[in-house]
Amino acid sequence: MKIDRLVAIIMVLMERDVIGASELADMFEVSLRTIYRDIEAIGKAGIPIVSSTGPGGGVGIMDSYKMEKRLFSASDITTLLIGLGHIKSSFPGDKLVNTLAKVRGMIPQEEYKQIEMKANQIKIDLSPWYGKGVLPQILDTVRIALDTQRVIRFQYITRKRIESTREVEPCRLLLKDMNWYLQGYCRIHQEYRTFKLIRMKHVQLLEEAYELHNIPMEQFDHHGFPNDVKEVVRLRVDDEIWEDMIAFFGDESLVPDGDRHYIVTTRLPVEEATARLLIGYCDHCVCLEPESMRKLIKELLRRTSVLYFD
Repeated sequence: MKIDRLVAIIMVLMERDVIGASELADMFEVSLRTIYRDIEAIGKAGIPIVSSTGPGGGVGIMDSYKMEKRLFSASDITTLLIGLGHIKSSFPGDKLVNTLAKVRGMIPQEEYKQIEMKANQIKIDLSPWYGKGVLPQILDTVRIALDTQRVIRFQYITRKRIESTREVEPCRLLLKDMNWYLQGYCRIHQEYRTFKLIRMKHVQLLEEAYELHNIPMEQFDHHGFPNDVKEVVRLRVDDEIWEDMIAFFGDESLVPDGDRHYIVTTRLPVEEATARLLIGYCDHCVCLEPESMRKLIKELLRRTSVLYFD
């Protein structure tokens, strides 16, 4: 929105002595003509704008109008830029562009290059290498639902490929293990549940609003497979995939087995989804037990071999 951009420009001008219109246009990802109109609007609002020409020239706010606002250290601003840059990869849009510009506006001119360089040393980008898919649109719809406290309706596909319609009062978005989840109150089942975004389709933002509930968010943090549907699973893996095993199951789950192998002991649900995960590691991983998991893996491999061998 224009008003958000105007406020952000004012914050930048409050920090910088002078800044070129072209730099502002790049910062806010708009045209030079738009920046000139915004500067004119700021001046008409009663904020004294001064301009200068030539090398190092640009626009600024009269010094007597400014106030001290250095509430953040250089380290604070660097951390904010890293975090906001990560969010921007998942939630593109004017609001975050304006927020990033506001944070950059807090950087003292003499420290600008150094802080930008440090912020660029860490990049968290959750967007896929190839294509964008529908996830950004779903994320944006859920974010709007959270902002406006509106109910969303969608088709949900369970792990067992059962599809049903859900109406949910969103509580929060969760990024865990490189996957996005929606956590909220499911009106169909009348309880708080967690939904994986890639299993949601035909997501609709309804006009109906809902009241915010004081829900202990800790109850969502233990979402996953309950222990009563898991069994002890033992794997023998080689050192090609030890990093993945640590990421999945934790360092304490691995015990060395010779020079190049490890025994992994963990608890997993014995089902096709788990078997597919293990098969994905090909000859780098073999399931030692339980026998029920081994049978599942053998059956999947048999069905797969039919597709490739006569």
